[in-house]
Amino acid sequence: MNQRRGKSLVSSIVSVLLVAATVFFTMDFLQASSDMKRLEEQLTVSKDALDSIQRDNVELQKQKEKLSDPNYMKDYARGNFMLSQEGEQIFILPSKDN
Repeated sequence: MNQRRGKSLVSSIVSVLLVAATVFFTMDFLQASSDMKRLEEQLTVSKDALDSIQRDNVELQKQKEKLSDPNYMKDYARGNFMLSQEGEQIFILPSKDN
């Protein structure tokens, strides 16, 4: 009968250890799943930001090309800053709203 108690005690200890291991691995799995979801969300946000930056970069490259063109710069300066060539007069016409 003593031998039975010994086996029963060992069996109980093994059962408790298995339950503890199961709980530990389940908690570890849930933590890893939570971390993975958070990282996927961060990845999505980062990809969106990268797309936005790439679109901005394309627009800035186009603007850079325009600003390298002397004719564009001349027209830009004349239109936005009302610069004129010698002998020219600038007239400001009222808009239709006024």
